[in-house]
Amino acid sequence: MCYTYGRSKTLIKQRLHKYKLQCEEAQEAIHEYMKKASLFIDMEYMINIINNLIKKDQHQLGLEIERRKTMLRLDAEEHRLFENFCELKLRQTEINSAKIIWKAKNEQQNIMDEIVIFKKWLEVHAQESSYSLQSIQLPNIYHTFISLSFQEQASSAEHIAEQTITKAKEIVQHRTKIATIEKNKLQSPKSHHKYAHLLEQIAHAILQHENNMHQRRAYELQGKLSNIFNQTPITQMDIRLNIIT
Repeated sequence: MCYTYGRSKTLIKQRLHKYKLQCEEAQEAIHEYMKKASLFIDMEYMINIINNLIKKDQHQLGLEIERRKTMLRLDAEEHRLFENFCELKLRQTEINSAKIIWKAKNEQQNIMDEIVIFKKWLEVHAQESSYSLQSIQLPNIYHTFISLSFQEQASSAEHIAEQTITKAKEIVQHRTKIATIEKNKLQSPKSHHKYAHLLEQIAHAILQHENNMHQRRAYELQGKLSNIFNQTPITQMDIRLNIIT
């Protein structure tokens, strides 16, 4: 996995060894200083202050490292699932159906993420009489909002925002319908298909890909919310609840 993502195992081991040595050298320097420190200085108290400062300063860094580790695992899983899918003996029609499903699900997730961010943005700017969305990357929401603004020039910004969310949800439903139709196409010949077991494998592979994509996008959304609103990342359950309401 390390080699696949551009880092050889040897290089990673070398860096780990380097940072381990640096930590040991820093610890040794602290011990030497403590030996020479004045008796009037409470070194245990000083060490606690230093440790607390380091933990506070590196909190966000720790969160980002964990996020990247999770993203790397999800990317590796994505590669594994795609390789497994390619190993199935598929006809071109089945490959095309899988592509349509994944494309629809990806577009659906894009818009759902934009809805979550837009709702949060509206909460932050609730007292404003007009909105400017150029500071955040919401292409679908922005396009819909601008179109409605020209169509309903007499309407308030709040009303147009509500209409924008409604339109966005309609697009989500449309993408869901596209994916459902293609899934039904794959399943319709199952009862009399001589390769019924293969169709089950295809459906399972498509579902696994979707689940992995949802997990990955949830982590991406957490990062976006954290960067835009400087808040603690929300959970995937919070995301689903926001979409439903």
